[in-house]
Amino acid sequence: MESKVSQNGDILIEDMIEKLKKDYQDEIAVAQENKIQLQQMGERLAKASHESKALEIEYKLGKINDRWQHLLDLIAAR
Repeated sequence: MESKVSQNGDILIEDMIEKLKKDYQDEIAVAQENKIQLQQMGERLAKASHESKALEIEYKLGKINDRWQHLLDLIAAR
């Protein structure tokens, strides 16, 4: 990153920060869509499975949601 700043003196650090912020927000949006699709597929799979397997799937979906929320909380804290 430092080399970019020294090579492109006209690029302000604030501009670079804004670009990085936009890039990670775009990546989070894509990951959010993937998570939603995974959640929907998991719910369909749980409905089609036997009770013991359905409980396991629901547990794992809950863990995914917990981890996703933790990630969003970390992002909000920054």
